Amino acid sequence: RPDTVSYNNTMDGWACIGDVPKTRALLDRMKVHRTERDVHTYSALIKACVCAGHPEDAERVLVEEMIADNVRPDTVSYSNVMDGWARVGDVEKARSLLERMQSLSIWKNARTYNALIRACVCAGRPEEAQRVLAEEMETDGVRPNTVSYNIAIDGWARVGDIPSARLLLDLMKARGVRRDAHTYNTLIKACVRANQPDVAQRVLDEEMEADGVRPDTLTYTLLGRMKAMGV
Repeated sequence: RPDTVSYNNTMDGWACIGDVPKTRALLDRMKVHRTERDVHTYSALIKACVCAGHPEDAERVLVEEMIADNVRPDTVSYSNVMDGWARVGDVEKARSLLERMQSLSIWKNARTYNALIRACVCAGRPEEAQRVLAEEMETDGVRPNTVSYNIAIDGWARVGDIPSARLLLDLMKARGVRRDAHTYNTLIKACVRANQPDVAQRVLDEEMEADGVRPDTLTYTLLGRMKAMGV
């Protein structure tokens, strides 16, 4: 007879492809067979809702279904729902969940704040994204990681603001945060948006090499797209 772990693993498989009905069917089967449900069980269902593009359903699982089943949401549960709202750029919904975590004394980590930063970026609010990174995380004692910076840099890249994107890159270096290909690809993306092909090429030829970062397929795709557009 399958145990909780077996069910959770199978649910997570369906969740990764956003199949909410299949994920929920397994949860219902657990209830029928009186198999214990835990936070991982519901986190899988939340993930399914998020991957399917239904953040409102994900939040309902968090604030209604888990409570009804006497399962306490944790950092991952909240972060997953926040990521759902982030994908549609709903900063207010993402922030309200962060505030709820605060009121319930649930630990917040970089992934939690990364979701809020992404919400700001998807909403076209790069200034707010940078404020979350540079001020709110520090106030909460959470250290931004590479992903945090990459998302915030992308906010500036989307509007072609090379100086602001570069300031965040410089801040990464000053604070000893690892840069990766995605970091530099995002800076190149800013150059593409700002119609600055020479700067983009210099990022590839000089800055990435100096920083020991190997270009990937996306790096060359971005530069190729720029050349194809005649920029």
